[in-house]
Parts: sequence; structure tokens; C-alpha cells
Amino acid sequence: MHFDPELMVFAVVLMLFAAAAVSVVWTTLRTGSPPMPSSASVRRAIVAAIQTETEGGGAEILDIGSGWGGLARRLAIAFPGARVIGLELALLPHFIAQIASKIIGPSNLSFRRGDARSAELRNVDVVTLYLSGPTLLSIWPEVENVLTPGTLVVSAAFALPGRDALRIETAGDWLSTPIYIYRVGGLRL
Repeated sequence: MHFDPELMVFAVVLMLFAAAAVSVVWTTLRTGSPPMPSSASVRRAIVAAIQTETEGGGAEILDIGSGWGGLARRLAIAFPGARVIGLELALLPHFIAQIASKIIGPSNLSFRRGDARSAELRNVDVVTLYLSGPTLLSIWPEVENVLTPGTLVVSAAFALPGRDALRIETAGDWLSTPIYIYRVGGLRL
């Protein structure tokens, strides 16, 4: 029997790709929210909203559903005095974001794998979200009960269920993506 190293490499790469695809599909089916990267204009609009509402972004910023890490990385660059944490449930996007942060930084950025409903949220000053409506509906009541009153919450594209936003900005992209700005303990609908 002849051993073909090229075929072996191809088989390994194919298996890794299949495992990655299954991981993303499984997590999407489980949570109802695919790991969707935010556009540059959405990231800029979220940073601008945080700058308008805070001085320096606060001490700790949590990006729930951080996916591949693009928004969390942009937040860490924009707010170098803040500790920025990306929280992601899906294994593959979390792994890639974690590796990228170790290689290219910045040093005030870290990633955790987990569910927002069981994360430690009491010391968070700012929460960012880019989660679909059904996912927000499922996690928000539990998350909101743990956050400190006055915590700034910025949600891209989807409004928080049962909450009246302080204001709604537009990202300026071709979709006119809405950016919803809230304070925990704010007005209920």
C-alpha cells in the first residue's frame, strides 16, 4: 500500500473544514443566531454611540455574541483604557477570535466562550449586541436582571424586547442598520 502525503493533507483539511461547518451550523440551530460579522459602518456607529454616552467607554465593555471578534477588536482599539471582553457561544468563531487576539492584540481585549445567561455581568459598564430578534428575546430578560442599573446597552439591527430605546441612530450603511441605545433600568414599553 502506497502512502500519499498530499492525499493525507487534503483529507485532514477536508475533515477540519467539515467539523468547522458542522460546529457553526449546530450553534446557529441551537441559538437561532449565526455568527455574523458586523460591517465597518456598524462598528463605527457603535463606537460613536458609546463615545456619546460615556467618558472613555467605561472600565469594562462586553460584546455579547462577539462572533469572529471584529466589533470587540474595534472597541478595544477605540477605548484603550477599557477592558473589552468578547463573549461567544460558537466554538469556531470563538477559537478564531481568540487566536487573532493573541497574535495581533490589542492587549486590552480578551475572549470568553460561553452563554450570556450564565456569564458574570455585574461589573460591566457597556454591553454591545448584534444578535437576531429571537435570540435577544430568549436571553435578554435573564441578562438584564443581572446588569447594574445604568449600564449602557448598544444593540445593532435588533431592538431589545419590551424596551424603549433612549435613541436610535443609523449606521449609514446601505441597509441603514439601526443602532439602538439603552440604559438598563430605562423605560419599559
